Amino acid sequence: LYGYSMKSIFKKDVLISLLSVIFMLLLWVASYFIVSNDYILPSPFAVIKNAFLLFFKTDFYGNLSSTLLRALVATTISIIIGVFLGVLANIYDKVNAFLLPITAFMRSLPTLALILIILVAFPRNITPIIICIITLIPNAYSFTLNSLSSVDINLKEMLKVYNVPIKKQINLQMQK
Repeated sequence: LYGYSMKSIFKKDVLISLLSVIFMLLLWVASYFIVSNDYILPSPFAVIKNAFLLFFKTDFYGNLSSTLLRALVATTISIIIGVFLGVLANIYDKVNAFLLPITAFMRSLPTLALILIILVAFPRNITPIIICIITLIPNAYSFTLNSLSSVDINLKEMLKVYNVPIKKQINLQMQK
């Protein structure tokens, strides 16, 4: 990096990224001609054309906004549950020991199989919310637990020695 300006590094990265996108498009076009079946692998031109036509459909923006709303709801629920469980697991080792295999199992679930099972079991409009929650909770839990675990051990011991209430401990650890 020494001797290069930030502008030249940025231009170089943009060029490399652009070349990567062009490479992927060429690979897609070549694969399309090899497969020669629009149902298995549609052409990039047909995909771009149909994506552009979506903007002119009357129900597109309603569907887009409901999808974004469901994603926001699912992400919010996941973060709330994951942070709550991460804080509990940081305070109580038994909670951490209990949740460790559950989160490992949830992370190992193949998403496609999960989608199929949930589509059969639940109404179609809440399936994305359930899948998002199931896949995001382990991440929110792990991020919270790892962040709180990185708090200085001396600070944790001091909080226990002086019998600081759990609510204040959480506030102190979150500020760190």
